[in-house]
Amino acid sequence: ESLRSPSRPVYQFVAPAAVHRLIEEHLRSRRDHSYALWRILVLDLWLTHLAAGRISHATANPFAHAH
Repeated sequence: ESLRSPSRPVYQFVAPAAVHRLIEEHLRSRRDHSYALWRILVLDLWLTHLAAGRISHATANPFAHAH
């Protein structure tokens, strides 16, 4: 349901009409779009948390070793 809102952050990266088509086809059992919808939903949640400051931007390479 949250992906139906046009103000979702994920719509900076994907076309709302395309996502709405995937949702409708999936709900009507025309096609199984669960994999694509899951990825879009997770990206939207991540962007929402990032914008709210609950996830910080990386400031350093976590794999670099200090010598």
